Amino acid sequence: MANSGLQLLGFVLALLGLIANLTATILPQWRVSSFADGSIITAQSYYLGLWMECVWQSTGQLQCKVYDSILALGAAMQATRALMVLSIVMGVIAIGIATMGMKCTHCGDDNKVTKARIAMTGGIIFLVAGVQFSKSIQGTQTGMQNITQTIKQKLTSLKAQRNSTEGRLEELKKTLEKEINKLLNVLKLTQSQLDILEQNSRALNCEIVELKSNGKNETSQMVFIL
Repeated sequence: MANSGLQLLGFVLALLGLIANLTATILPQWRVSSFADGSIITAQSYYLGLWMECVWQSTGQLQCKVYDSILALGAAMQATRALMVLSIVMGVIAIGIATMGMKCTHCGDDNKVTKARIAMTGGIIFLVAGVQFSKSIQGTQTGMQNITQTIKQKLTSLKAQRNSTEGRLEELKKTLEKEINKLLNVLKLTQSQLDILEQNSRALNCEIVELKSNGKNETSQMVFIL
């Protein structure tokens, strides 16, 4: 029969495993994908967890969103969540049972055999919880790979749309530049026509003044003759 020191060591290790199990279940870093797009400024990291998905910006901002519906998740993800929760519940139950069966506690001191069996039962439940945890990790890989592939496809589609939009904007910019150049040419032509009209107007005014002057001279000559 194990001594109290080994029982206490096993209990502490099992408790740490339960805490690690709970932490792993809550944290969203079950699957991490990075998207830099050739620029550190626009770099992003995507975290996919059992309960939420998060986006980490290169500026240090972290945004998380809890999944709206369980039905929206895949079968592998749902099974993983169930196994993880069941593993935690069994771990908590094992903690209680193992505590009663440890030699350092006074629960059931009258019957040492029963106390040893209780401790063994707690240990077995701990083992089952650990197996469920490992199975859930293995089952998550397939589901997370599918989700990651979907995200990559969406990112590729968004990148293609952005490139297409940039191309259209560039074409629109060139078209606008051509139209502006045409308008400038028209304005230049109009200005040159206005200059010609102004010159013609000045010449016409000069001719009118000259005609008036000639008319006055002829009138003066006729008066002189008379």
